[in-house]
Amino acid sequence: FNCFAHNMTHLHQNAQNSNNSSADLLLNRYHRLNHKLAGSSISKPIRSTLAIDRHSGCTVSLHELSLSDAADRNKEAILWQQCQKLKQLTHRNLLNVREVMWHTKNWNTLCYITDEVRGTNIWRWTTALTSHELKDVCRQLLCVLQFLHSHNVAPILLHPDHIYFYRDAKNPVNPHDEHAAIHVIVDPRTYLLHSLSSMVRDYYAPEQLLTQSQLDGASTAVVMDRAHATDVWFFGMCVLAMITRQRPFEECRNLFQRCQHISVGKKPSGLQIIEEPLARAFLDSCLHRQSTQRATVLQLLSQPFLQLHQHEQSPFERFISNTIRNPAKWQSV
Repeated sequence: FNCFAHNMTHLHQNAQNSNNSSADLLLNRYHRLNHKLAGSSISKPIRSTLAIDRHSGCTVSLHELSLSDAADRNKEAILWQQCQKLKQLTHRNLLNVREVMWHTKNWNTLCYITDEVRGTNIWRWTTALTSHELKDVCRQLLCVLQFLHSHNVAPILLHPDHIYFYRDAKNPVNPHDEHAAIHVIVDPRTYLLHSLSSMVRDYYAPEQLLTQSQLDGASTAVVMDRAHATDVWFFGMCVLAMITRQRPFEECRNLFQRCQHISVGKKPSGLQIIEEPLARAFLDSCLHRQSTQRATVLQLLSQPFLQLHQHEQSPFERFISNTIRNPAKWQSV
């Protein structure tokens, strides 16, 4: 315990020295605005607001991660390392981390600055998606997963609430589409939150429900492969949500019932309404109960479902158009 306390004191001293006083960054460089960013129950430990960077004049997002739970305070070093790792990574589909600091008035609060959150999440997206756009969104999500996995950042645990969309007129996915292409931004907050006891979860991957005795003894490579497979499962849940406009396992009354369904390999009810063979095969390869039987990110990128073709609408494409244009499908969201 004394060794841990010494390490945490040293960690905090390094944080202060490396940032040349966190108070200067928070109070002098970044001017907090009153606009609070929309969140969800899954990100309850994080308070996000808009701020102005006085050095550059641009708008940024200020996120404050409160470690109120005693068990979570023991993970300060892990969270600091995770934030520092994200700070070193830059990707066009990733919400890039600019600065990381501890709050000087409350050392149980980790603050990090990201680019401004642009666009809206899937539940607030109101324009019609074409089949090309849906497939391009899936490819963008898989590309950012592959990028993060190549830098040993896993599991990401993609969540529909933290995937943002906006129109990118400079990068059309298909010249025959009426709209500009959709650009996807992934907020990596679930990567930071997944180890915290204060995180409120919507669902788990099957391997996350295994007991500790079933997980003990695995090699580092096996653990990392399992983390990659977990990300594929969560990616499949996001794709299912984009197609059906329903939250996965919406038929369950609570988290306990969802965990029961997942542990026995029962699929979400939304999967039953997808009859198009390529789409169903794609989702089945993501949502296999056994993590070792799921497709990898690279295998998913090469599946026929994601190939872009210019042809008349297939039954699946018509289903997508009708689902998104029919307001009745949205009432449960």
